[in-house]
Amino acid sequence: MNRISTPGLLLLALMLFTNAHGQNTNSKCHRSTEGKEFWFGFMESRNYHTQHFVEITVTARETTNFQIYTGKNQTQFNGGYSVQANNSTRIQIPWEMVEATGSEQVQDKGIRLVSEKPVNVYAL
Repeated sequence: MNRISTPGLLLLALMLFTNAHGQNTNSKCHRSTEGKEFWFGFMESRNYHTQHFVEITVTARETTNFQIYTGKNQTQFNGGYSVQANNSTRIQIPWEMVEATGSEQVQDKGIRLVSEKPVNVYAL
C-alpha cells in the first residue's frame, strides 16, 4: 500500500479547492470596476480659485463612445466623447456645475456617465 505524505495531501486538496472555486470565465459574476453606466457626485471642497475644476478620466479596453449628463434634468455636458482602446480621455467640468456647496440642502448636481461599451471611470 502506498502512502501519501501529509504535505502532498495538503497540496492536492489546495489544488482541488482552487480549481473548484477559481474564477470561471463563463460566470455571470465578475469583480471589475468596468461598466456602462456610472452615477457619482462631488462634495464641497472649499478650494475655490480660478483653476479649480472637476476632472473625469475614462479608460477602456475597446474604443467606445460615452456621454456625460449633469443635474436633475440630466443635461448632456458638451456633447459626446470617445476613448480609444487601451487609452484614456480626460474631461474637465467647471466645479460650479457639479460640486455641492453648503450643507443640509438637496442640490441637483449629480453626474451620470453612460458608455456604449464597458469603461473605467476615475473622478477627482
